Amino acid sequence: MNSDVDKDELKDERVIGGRDALMGECPYQIALMANDRFICGGFFIHQSAIVTAAHCVSGPGNTVYKVRYNTLTHKTGSLIEVRRAIPHPNYNPRTNANDIAVLILSAPFSFGENANIIDISRSMDPRPNSIVTVSGWGRISTSSYEVSETLKVANLSVISRRQCSDIWSPITVTNGMICAMDKYRSACNGDSGGPLVQNGVIVGVVSFGSSRCLHDRLPNVYTRVSTYANWIRSVVYFAINL
Repeated sequence: MNSDVDKDELKDERVIGGRDALMGECPYQIALMANDRFICGGFFIHQSAIVTAAHCVSGPGNTVYKVRYNTLTHKTGSLIEVRRAIPHPNYNPRTNANDIAVLILSAPFSFGENANIIDISRSMDPRPNSIVTVSGWGRISTSSYEVSETLKVANLSVISRRQCSDIWSPITVTNGMICAMDKYRSACNGDSGGPLVQNGVIVGVVSFGSSRCLHDRLPNVYTRVSTYANWIRSVVYFAINL
């Protein structure tokens, strides 16, 4: 068991080694803007609702959130204002436990070639060593803080929770988390809140990882959406029907 992890390694995931996404490949992907500045990713689960990471919407109360969609670049595309941001009530910013949030839009988005809903996993969890896909506009280099203008996608391999817990110890990897990594690819700053996909459904939300992003020992950690499927469904139902 590793016990020498520097606490500075626990950083919000903010894709390194990825390729450019194709039009229509990730139509569920959105870019989250805070006061007109790109900050995070997210994905459509309803025509009026998005899922992202709780740490993406934990800023000051006067922050105006908007989502940009139907685009392969976070600088262009359609914009919709967020009517309400709802972080999980048990989100812990110190440990990143329950790092998930629902965004209710001010108006339904318009479907298109690059704009569509994706299902979230309610029971399926990816098995160790299986392949999952992450996407986002985050940093593309460990040596630069510049984010990508074009949407990137990368395949990663799932790590068992037990193995991930041993690697990250003393930081706790809970049942509500999934770990994945690759020697040459990684989520990074700016990818937070984005989708982790397997077999056409969302299995995770980009949450945290090493401050170096691409790390030879520390996996990326994602919020496991099956743990929160009932919460997401109830929040969307009540918020939209208010």
